Amino acid sequence: MLLAAIAVVVPTIQSARDGRHGRASSCRSNLLMLSTAMAEYVRQWDATPPLATWESALYPDYIDGPEHIKCPQDRTDHLWSYGMNPEFAGITAEAYGQPELADEPLFFDGRGSVVIERHSGCANYVYPTGITEVLAGPPAGLRVVEHD
Repeated sequence: MLLAAIAVVVPTIQSARDGRHGRASSCRSNLLMLSTAMAEYVRQWDATPPLATWESALYPDYIDGPEHIKCPQDRTDHLWSYGMNPEFAGITAEAYGQPELADEPLFFDGRGSVVIERHSGCANYVYPTGITEVLAGPPAGLRVVEHD
């Protein structure tokens, strides 16, 4: 009887775990697309957009579809699931390429400049170099909330 219960529960837990990891992976892929879109925008306009308008500057011209601007783990009615680091708002292309900004996250799980930890107490981040990272707790300068 106990073995039968284990045989049912273990695959269910594994399936739930795989689904959660799959959504986190899709989220990181979306963030990578945002980073690529920003790089294209900077090449074309020689600057990053202002913080207040970055979403409309990138979507739909530089991002293919609405599924790429919403984290699969985000269950709210908000159109966007990602925030932009205010350090990058309205800077020139020259400043965007500076090495000191390479260690600053460009986009992240969140809204505005507030990080939302949607992935088991962690949030996804992407850097201007295209590197993605999962962190528990935000980098310096960004605030965090646990969930939407």
